Amino acid sequence: MGKFNYLLGKSEKIKIGDVEYEIKPLVGRHMDLFLNASNQTDYIYTVVTACLQQTDETITEEDVKEMPLSIFQDVSALVMKVNGIK
Repeated sequence: MGKFNYLLGKSEKIKIGDVEYEIKPLVGRHMDLFLNASNQTDYIYTVVTACLQQTDETITEEDVKEMPLSIFQDVSALVMKVNGIK
């Protein structure tokens, strides 16, 4: 636990199919994931993948890209909310 953990937003859970995922806020060590995003779409895939991997590290960006659009929309909205991204 770092000195700034008290500033993190609260995690929230979302159910995808039969599996419940905890969407946790990302922290500074995740910043390098975003530096390689060439556009906003890549950025969103990267953020969603990083958040889901905190619950299931086997999830890949390709898994996220193949997610049904309605599910992706719900997951990405929650990821943005938890991380304070507008």
